[in-house]
Amino acid sequence: MKTYFFRLALLVSITFRVLAESDTTLILDGVTNHAGELFVLGDTGPSNFLLITNGGVLTDADGVVGYNPAARSNLGVVTGVGSLWTSSRSLLIGATGALNQVSILAGGRAGVGQSAVLGVEARSTNNVLLINGPGSVFDNIYLYLGVEGSGNRLIVTNGGRLNGNNSRDTADVVGYWQTATENQLLLTGAGTTGRLDNVAIGMNGARNHLRIDNGARLLNSSVGLGVQETSVQNSALATGAGSVWSVLGSLSVGSRGPSNLLSVEDGARVDSAGGGLGSFTTSTNNSAVITGTGTVWNASGEFNLGRAGSGNRLLVAGGGSFQAGTLYVGNQSSRNRLLVLPTGGVRADAILVGGTAEANGNEIQLDGAAGTRPSCSMPAPVGATPASPLATRPVRTNWPWPAAPASRAAPPCLAPAAWPWRMPQPSRAPARLGISPPTSSSAASAI
Repeated sequence: MKTYFFRLALLVSITFRVLAESDTTLILDGVTNHAGELFVLGDTGPSNFLLITNGGVLTDADGVVGYNPAARSNLGVVTGVGSLWTSSRSLLIGATGALNQVSILAGGRAGVGQSAVLGVEARSTNNVLLINGPGSVFDNIYLYLGVEGSGNRLIVTNGGRLNGNNSRDTADVVGYWQTATENQLLLTGAGTTGRLDNVAIGMNGARNHLRIDNGARLLNSSVGLGVQETSVQNSALATGAGSVWSVLGSLSVGSRGPSNLLSVEDGARVDSAGGGLGSFTTSTNNSAVITGTGTVWNASGEFNLGRAGSGNRLLVAGGGSFQAGTLYVGNQSSRNRLLVLPTGGVRADAILVGGTAEANGNEIQLDGAAGTRPSCSMPAPVGATPASPLATRPVRTNWPWPAAPASRAAPPCLAPAAWPWRMPQPSRAPARLGISPPTSSSAASAI
């Protein structure tokens, strides 16, 4: 085992190039170090350790942790206020190696001038970037969490900050290629914040995840959850009081991919400028669930529940609420459903069901009573409670959300003013919503 220990009392600044082979320890204690073009922690071997502490500084053009397949279980730690690791171009955590980690702790800071990449090749799995504690910051322009590799994680916790770009012209990707599965971006804890640009959760990969919980906050420009046809079963979850996901543009669940899921639970809040489920014909069976007292998805502007994809579903229940400008249920597609269970609420300036001749079988279901229009969209005599022929219609339970009771009585019919929406006039033609998820071209040019 080799140990290199540099302290402030010995020298202030040195220049070096390191290719740690195996079982090498490098400690930068209060000194500034310039690695030149390339710094590699773990070139051909495992279990190398880097510690930057007490205001130590490491600079390079490109940093790599875990360069070759045998370079596994390497660890870099930046800890303490003033401690810094900065790469003017890129930082790769797991180029081809697995189980590598960089931890930013106790007010330390790290960052890149361009790209931060975890899991470059398919064999580079289970690599981690951890940002932990108040004042701990990671700066980036582009983020690629799982290019080909799977099981890679970026964790921001306990007041840490992911400080990305918000220019609306870059891409941040979780699960880039088809081999990139089970990658996760997690923000957790009060005071934890993140900022990103156009986020793709599952560009081509399946089963990639975003989670915001316990009071964490994320701000980004737009979201595509399941961008391409192969990006299936990706998920995003915002949960817990104080957890906020702010999307400056649209939030699309299932751009081209099927069976993707957005969950907003237990008092969390999501704000977006419109969005939808099922943007293209291949994006079928996507779901959004809004449940729990105080839980909100405010999709201001136009929202398409099934613009061109069929079988998409939006559930609002248990004190949750959904808000939109104009809500289209099945604009150019079939078998999409809005389901509002007890104490769930939906508000929209207008709701249009079935925008074209081929848009068949789209439904709004209120408290278990289904129909192609809300059952109480027409005025009723005061005190009247008309029976609904759909009052005992069973509620389907084979959808990816909590099962509803087998049947429910239809809600009382109220005058239109009492509903939190209004039905448009029949002559009003539904507009089409163009959703522009992050494209692969920006990401491809950055790697």
